[in-house]
Amino acid sequence: MRQTNFELLDKKLAKKNAELQEVRETRKKLEDKEKAIKSDIEKLQNQKIEFIFEQVKKEIRSENLNVTSSAVMPLLEVLRKNHQTVEIESASVDNTFAKKNKEPDIKKIDSEEILASRANSVTAVIQK
Repeated sequence: MRQTNFELLDKKLAKKNAELQEVRETRKKLEDKEKAIKSDIEKLQNQKIEFIFEQVKKEIRSENLNVTSSAVMPLLEVLRKNHQTVEIESASVDNTFAKKNKEPDIKKIDSEEILASRANSVTAVIQK
């Protein structure tokens, strides 16, 4: 009788160890996927900043504005700060999502609104 119980416990233990290993492997895959997605997000944010900067350069040329290199530095600073703001907002949304475990509020992360505010910041710097 004890041998049967021991074998049964041993089988249950092996099964739970296998489940644990499967969960660990799944977690590792999810972490790798999260890192890849974060990397893609960062690349896209950088592309967006480059796109905005190219638009600004095009507008400067079309308006025949005389812009010195010292005037460009504040513009680059605004773009850098905006990039940091996007990262902070993204982290905030991630934390909110993790805490509530539901879809984030679309109003909070309206990318068009964020892009418009970034464009306004850039325009303000150019006009100075």
